[in-house]
Amino acid sequence: MSRARPPRPAHLISASFALAVVLGAGVFFLRASAPPGPPVRGDILVLLQDGKFSSLEAMLTGYETKYEDDHSALPWTEAAFRSFANSDSALEPRLNAWIEKMPNSYAARLARASFLGHLGALSRGGALAADTPRERFEDMRDFNALAAKDYTKAIALDPKLTLAYAGLADMARISGARDEAQHFLAEGLRFDPKSPLLHWTFLLTLEPKWGGSLTEIRDYLAALKQRYPADITLAGLQSFAEFVSGDAALRGGDYEGALNHFDRAIASDGARIAYLEEHADADFMRDHYEDASAAILRALALDPDDAALHYRLSEYRLFEKRLDAALASADKAVGLDRLNPTYLDQRATVLRMMGRHEEAVRDLDDAAIYGGFDARIQIDRSAELLRFETRLKDSVSAARRATELAPHDADAWAQYVQALWFAQDCGARQALQVFNAVCHPDSDCAKEHELIAPSLIPMMDCHGS
Repeated sequence: MSRARPPRPAHLISASFALAVVLGAGVFFLRASAPPGPPVRGDILVLLQDGKFSSLEAMLTGYETKYEDDHSALPWTEAAFRSFANSDSALEPRLNAWIEKMPNSYAARLARASFLGHLGALSRGGALAADTPRERFEDMRDFNALAAKDYTKAIALDPKLTLAYAGLADMARISGARDEAQHFLAEGLRFDPKSPLLHWTFLLTLEPKWGGSLTEIRDYLAALKQRYPADITLAGLQSFAEFVSGDAALRGGDYEGALNHFDRAIASDGARIAYLEEHADADFMRDHYEDASAAILRALALDPDDAALHYRLSEYRLFEKRLDAALASADKAVGLDRLNPTYLDQRATVLRMMGRHEEAVRDLDDAAIYGGFDARIQIDRSAELLRFETRLKDSVSAARRATELAPHDADAWAQYVQALWFAQDCGARQALQVFNAVCHPDSDCAKEHELIAPSLIPMMDCHGS
């Protein structure tokens, strides 16, 4: 099990709603006109699957109306529409039917945009741009273009929809079009100048990793405070500079410094899930797994249906060696987003450790639907398939694909060598040469794989090869 920092969930949820995993500032001020309570995403999807579009329409427009009337209701509104950020392909025809029946429904357009943007995020994956195949970017752009059409149509139906402006901006930002993202946000702020969601999204475009700076962030926050000194829903944004400073410390390996920044950010705005996630990252890197789990549990109290949080809790429970708890959390993550390759790979890891290999293989086969371009998933899948004689060819194919996706990854080549040896394919000899070339003798890969091919390959019957 890798000791690397777990991936941040922002790249695993909808690209169009990645910004909104943060649940807004302040407390909820409920009025008589408010929806009956926080949304239950399973209930929302049941309405969609059952074709009860009128009920779905009334519920979602109720959340949007409540947000427009009271910005502190953002968490409920955002969570309601994020219900559709789901990889279940069965949702698409139902979303299409909803739009066909109600062509002037902005709620239906926002819902389908959330679904399509999420598929774009899954298609792109979470690797660095330099490590991401071109095809993955193309798939992301195709899904995002479809999502953008729905966002644009939703805005045409109701120009006040901050979720649509934020969705367009976030897709642009993640694609590297920072100026375009800021243009969308400026347009949205014309209609809703005190929108906490749009101001938060604008702050994201000012992060150093997107071409901004901490100075720009502080200037923006100072101007915001001067313009709206008494707005409680915007006051929490002042902690964003601490958050960015903590993130920089975390990425630089200063975990204690990162925790200090995150503690101050949380003290100012304890309802920001992003702050709690980053705090959990810092705890994890200090091997404080229980503290990391506690931070995620606190975040789940704010949003019990956040699949990415359940995935993260499963990761931490696994490091705590609490397999049953890790599986329970992984089950929840997959239940909320059933074809998300990262969640499926995590559950397969837990199942494998519990000896439930057939179930692990099923999950890894499903993970390949959207994770076919992920070398790590292909490595894991190949390793698990080796347990089943009837799937040996699939194991070799998955390992070969991993080496194509990550030609300098020693783990990929080690798995390929092993799969070829099991298949008694003499190509194992050449694969072993590549493994020896990419794996430094003093590195972890050499220690982890010292028992593979070197003692086995010479025993293969490869005369004439």
